[in-house]
Amino acid sequence: MTTSTGTGAGAGTGAQIRLRGVERSDLETFWRMHTDPDAIRMAAFTAADPYDRAAFDAFWERKLNDSSVDVHTVLLGAEVVGNIAVFGPPQERTVGYAVARAHWGKGIATAALRRLLTLVPQRPLHARAATDNTGSLRVLRACGFVVTGRETNWAHGRGADTEEFMLRLGAVRLTPWSDADLPLLERANTPEMTEHLGGPEHPDRLADRQRRYVALSARPESAGRMFRVSLTDTGEDVGSVGYWERDWRDEEVYEAGWAIFPEFQRRGLAVAALTELVAHARHHGTRPTLHAFPSPDHQASNAVCHRAGFTLLGETQFEYPPGIFHTSNDWQLRLDVEA
Repeated sequence: MTTSTGTGAGAGTGAQIRLRGVERSDLETFWRMHTDPDAIRMAAFTAADPYDRAAFDAFWERKLNDSSVDVHTVLLGAEVVGNIAVFGPPQERTVGYAVARAHWGKGIATAALRRLLTLVPQRPLHARAATDNTGSLRVLRACGFVVTGRETNWAHGRGADTEEFMLRLGAVRLTPWSDADLPLLERANTPEMTEHLGGPEHPDRLADRQRRYVALSARPESAGRMFRVSLTDTGEDVGSVGYWERDWRDEEVYEAGWAIFPEFQRRGLAVAALTELVAHARHHGTRPTLHAFPSPDHQASNAVCHRAGFTLLGETQFEYPPGIFHTSNDWQLRLDVEA
């Protein structure tokens, strides 16, 4: 099974999406999806003969009776609109999904994948998508998957060799902040990295920040955490990400922040790190929402919020550093509901 066509995030749709076990009656909808010519071409890496009903039934029979396959029907309200699964051996667990073409562009695949990731704790997870399957790639990147390579293989759905991306969730590792991590703060304390934060901090303030981050690692995880972000494969440090308690508009919330070093930017690592952070906060946190407050003109940080599933509430006057107010966007992600 290969990653099928996907959709971008659609406002209001996510709350209506839920997953349940596959029922035999769902297979008729899956068959219509399986034989949709547009979906076949978009997915590219399909069955050798997607119109062979006997092969389709046999495939689903194996899938439903294989305990290593975690497969779900995707529902929009009460309507069956797709399927999503995790499959493969322990070291190569792979996600795949398909959404009925009538529902492309509604954010269904993104919402379904986010829900699945809350049910499947294993990392890394893998995925593949044709390099021109922009919808599916948008979904995977929004959920924290990072492109790790590409190769060309025969695609039955197109009758031709087709290039595909290989992607992975778990390309970054989060490690609680420690006494040894001050050099990461110093490395990020440059005009380029702090352009939207008021500029570099004085060394005394940086040392104070280091003490706060280390102290946070010693507190209960419900109080928050700062993490060093490193590449899973090489161990290279690429930045930081964290969340902490804040009172905001008479509500107890968490605030999130992150910094990815310039040489590692534009690779999806901020979204990957924030996705892992959200999973941690959802598991350990006690406050209902996670907020982020990037400057409205910080396009990259706002894009990260959007791709990680946050909702833009609007502009606000935000105090940072203490005593200095400036205009920020208020992005919110609910932790007290299923992703």
